Amino acid sequence: MNIHVPQDFVDLFNEEEWESTDDISSGNNEESSETIAKSPSVLDCITKYCQTEQLEESEMWYCNKCKDHVRAWKQFHLYRAPPILIIHLKRFQYSASTHRRDKIDTFIDFPLSGLDLQKEVLHWSNGEEPIYDCYAVSNHYGGLGGGHYTAYAQNDDGEWCYFDDSRVTTLVKENEVISAAAYVLYYRRRDVKVENEAWRNRALPRVSVDMDEQNLSKKMDVEESGAACDSEEGRMSTGTSDEDMEQSTLNVSSEKVV
Repeated sequence: MNIHVPQDFVDLFNEEEWESTDDISSGNNEESSETIAKSPSVLDCITKYCQTEQLEESEMWYCNKCKDHVRAWKQFHLYRAPPILIIHLKRFQYSASTHRRDKIDTFIDFPLSGLDLQKEVLHWSNGEEPIYDCYAVSNHYGGLGGGHYTAYAQNDDGEWCYFDDSRVTTLVKENEVISAAAYVLYYRRRDVKVENEAWRNRALPRVSVDMDEQNLSKKMDVEESGAACDSEEGRMSTGTSDEDMEQSTLNVSSEKVV
């Protein structure tokens, strides 16, 4: 089949540019690699988190010396490195224009081994350097209104597994673990050995009960104990006088204030 090409088109054709153009498939691969290389890392996020920041006008702080609300400067410091580090990526943001929370799908690169925080952590002991290895990742797909959670985690042999509801996929490649769906990252400091009996049997911190929950529990106990009503006086028979009940209410209110 013969194709007639007008001479005007032939004159516009740049043969040197055509020869210098790479193959389409290889170009996509290079672009993908370049995109990953330019993506922010979790270390960049931590460094940014610890930078000095000036408060916005909507977040002004009251200065006792100036006697006025000012745009103060604040800064976070990582004083010590915990044995288990859990990094929660900010995947949702509030939009002032739409008055809704939108999902942030930005790819955040993170290392599966050798997350070095020695420049960010202020204090650590010898043998407890803040260098971490990742052992699990929680993923989120979808938006705020509805979504799906999956997870990657290492087994006892150090192999990565993929958990999706009741389905478990073993022998997952490491490059599959790092994705834009990563939501929560779980790191273990290198000096922590999970096979150590002392670590397994360590004393865990006690979970403190919220004061509001305590007050609610007290209120429910009072309501249950006073379930029987006096039909003549129309009052609950709790076994306590009005003065005692008033004193109990004051105590609860003071606990809320504290």
